[in-house]
Amino acid sequence: MEYVSLYRRWRPQKFAEVVGQRHVVLTLQRAIAQGRVGHAYLFAGPRGTGKTTVARILAKALNCRQGPAPEPCLRCDVCQAIAAGSCLDVIEMDAASNRGVDEVRHLRENVGLAPAQGRTRVYIIDEVHMLTTEAFNALLKTLEEPPPHVLFVLATTEPHRLPLTITSRCQRFEFRRLDTREMVARLKEVAAREGIPASDDALGAVARYAEGSLRDAISLLDQLTAYSAEGITQETVWAVLGRAPLEMLSELGRALAGGDAVQVLSLIDEASARGLDMRQVLRDLAAYLRDLSVLATCGDGASLLYLPPGEVARARGEAGQFPVERWWELATGLARAEGEVRWTSQPRLALELALLRLVADRVCPSATAPAAQTTGPATPTTVSGTPTATPTVAAVTGAPVAAPSAPAASPEAERRPGAGALSSTDADERRAGAGALDSTRIGPGPGPGAALPAEAVWQKVLAALNRAGGRSRLAGACLREGRVLGLQGRQFLVGFGPQFTYHREQLEHQHRQLVDRALADVLGYECRLVCRELSEEQARPTGAREPGEAGPGTGGGHAGVAEGGPGAAEVARGKDGRGTEIAAARDVAASARGSGLDEVVQRAWREWGGYILDLEREDAP
Repeated sequence: MEYVSLYRRWRPQKFAEVVGQRHVVLTLQRAIAQGRVGHAYLFAGPRGTGKTTVARILAKALNCRQGPAPEPCLRCDVCQAIAAGSCLDVIEMDAASNRGVDEVRHLRENVGLAPAQGRTRVYIIDEVHMLTTEAFNALLKTLEEPPPHVLFVLATTEPHRLPLTITSRCQRFEFRRLDTREMVARLKEVAAREGIPASDDALGAVARYAEGSLRDAISLLDQLTAYSAEGITQETVWAVLGRAPLEMLSELGRALAGGDAVQVLSLIDEASARGLDMRQVLRDLAAYLRDLSVLATCGDGASLLYLPPGEVARARGEAGQFPVERWWELATGLARAEGEVRWTSQPRLALELALLRLVADRVCPSATAPAAQTTGPATPTTVSGTPTATPTVAAVTGAPVAAPSAPAASPEAERRPGAGALSSTDADERRAGAGALDSTRIGPGPGPGAALPAEAVWQKVLAALNRAGGRSRLAGACLREGRVLGLQGRQFLVGFGPQFTYHREQLEHQHRQLVDRALADVLGYECRLVCRELSEEQARPTGAREPGEAGPGTGGGHAGVAEGGPGAAEVARGKDGRGTEIAAARDVAASARGSGLDEVVQRAWREWGGYILDLEREDAP
């Protein structure tokens, strides 16, 4: 006789054997006992939680020779035929492969046939959400008013895809994911009766991997039995699943918390040599650090952990080696990095950079020191004639660095919109609506950017968004049209005039997360962008020219071309202190020269906060 898989041999045959779905079982048993069985049921829930199994048990209970009874006898010919799948009165249909209207019409034609062996013909339609719209329409009337001897059971993992006309005609039961403790108890029973030696920690790891699906857990137990004849240990589970062992996760956690970059990279190299999936390593490490955060915060909270019971004592000692804030920081950073690693084509590189950022937060002394303690500014370099600071290693990896002291404001900087304090009228309105604002300097915060002027932080955010490219560049283009108002708590406030409503809405609804991330990188702590709507008088930059003559960024984001400031030719040559961006604008404009796109380019740069280039009158190099 051929081998039968464990999950098929251990499929429940009566309601008492169903694990974790007491609310469903109890309701169906009482409905049978009271003679209140409906004509259509909808079983919805994740895979492997017992939907099809309960449907078969319901068919047995209704057709049993000793019934209808809350529990089938399992001894009569009908119960045995249903268990063997040979009963003519229980028709199982896979909607994933029989999803068309023709199959449903055939079903509808056979509904009127009388039962051959039992009392009730039970139609079990699995993955019913796969039916086409036409098939649902063909089933609708039959489902609403079937013959008295017919019962429909619809099973699905995606109930939201079913039409309301279908769900409204069914009694709906929600099957939940099984609790880890329930699954471990069932796995112990299966392992004991099958003679499979398995440790509690190994069964716990199997249950956590199955994520609430008992069928998946028993299938994995079957696979582990074939892999290791001597017995199933936790190491066996990690080897079969291709997951990082707890010892490696523990070493990684300590290295991250202690700022040991060499050890972190060595462990990632070891994981890669083992052939482990870097995305899964990140998920496992995040779950482990989450457990350490729970232990450090809640103390003896073993019931809240994913860790095996035998590892809790060791993990509790490890959690006490560092402050709880450090574990929170690491768990939060890894959760944020999961999105970056998931979609990249180089997961190892993305994971290493994410971990190095967390290490740099620990080892960089300037991350917590005030800006006044910096030893000196970085050596400047020149890009298109404009001095810029040489990027440091920490800046490349995304780690916060101490900001240099802000230079004294020049007269032109004082005229720059957003660089100075708000007028008295503006300040009064801001205090009335959102509290007093300081637009000259960023307020106190834990990060190194706390000492930077608001305008400097704003410019750094724009530069970071521009370097990132893609949607980040669009976010920066919208942000340019704003006017820096200051900081209120952990909110960076930027005002937009009425003519830039579109840019403000794009930032609020499409690009907020990109800007928030850039603010956090610059400031060194979490900060949220808040967009304010300004009146025309508030949005008008001080000292700006009339419309048509004003410089770029009329919303206040740029200094503009103030009276006595550089003209269009000087702007195009990068004389306003933004050489890199001007060079990019000049390249775009030069490529369009002579192709009839001059006006289009000028309009695009004007709309998206670029620089107005007078190509007809000035010969920009």
